[in-house]
Amino acid sequence: MLFKIKIVILPLFIMFFGSCNQTQPENSEDIMASVNGKYLKAADLNSIMPVYPLSEEDSAQFVETYIKDWIKQQLLVAEAKKVLSDEEQDVSKELEQYKQQLLIHKYKNKKVNSVNVSGITEDSIAAYYEANIEKFLLAFPIVKVKYIVFPLEMDIPQNISNAFKSSPPFPEDVNDYIFSYATNYDDFNNQWIYFKNLFQNTKYAHENVVDLLEQNKIIDFENNNEKHIIIIEDYRLTGEQSPLDFVKDRIRNMLINNKKIDFLREIKDSLYNHALKYNNFKASNQ
Repeated sequence: MLFKIKIVILPLFIMFFGSCNQTQPENSEDIMASVNGKYLKAADLNSIMPVYPLSEEDSAQFVETYIKDWIKQQLLVAEAKKVLSDEEQDVSKELEQYKQQLLIHKYKNKKVNSVNVSGITEDSIAAYYEANIEKFLLAFPIVKVKYIVFPLEMDIPQNISNAFKSSPPFPEDVNDYIFSYATNYDDFNNQWIYFKNLFQNTKYAHENVVDLLEQNKIIDFENNNEKHIIIIEDYRLTGEQSPLDFVKDRIRNMLINNKKIDFLREIKDSLYNHALKYNNFKASNQ
């Protein structure tokens, strides 16, 4: 089979897309490409252009790539029609199934948006946590820390170093020193974080996490000409129970999801029972 391909790139059309969604070309039916009687028109391209501004060069590249992909798709479709039998080309059943699935998906999304989640309270989250504690054992150690970075050449006074070893909050003079001389400071909003994440951007290596956390109040090391000081305020080890505040958001999302699943199940049962009551369907086993 001979495929006829015609490609026309209109400079004015490219200029149009390079100027941030201005007015359409006078002739919106301009043919940008054709393959064996199938046409790609300027209006088709207009509908798929990104909503964010593009430079003239980026617009031209986007259009060129889209046209090339469109041509390849038309060639594949034409080849498929040549190779496949009429029976194999009949995809009406698959299309109907996909249409039903898509409609159901949209319907479910619309309905679950109306689910009232106000009943998911702090008490209900805590109750779920206590009843399912085995689900919330830690796979990795977590910590609460203060992470301070100083220039490598800085000689930290002894009273400041001693304060780092004491329990927070720090005295005002220590906080003043940190904010005056530290190049970086983070307390992670006093939230639990995975211990391993502290060292992602450093060369620091540790072999035994348990010993490191159990035997050290402070972890200090040098990295990229900086002095890193990690003050361990609290920790939990692998296999231990997760603190509630570490998994609270996860539990809330689980409860919301469960409520939505129950709601959709109730809708399906209600629709079925209503149809059964009013004889809206027939089945051979009914």
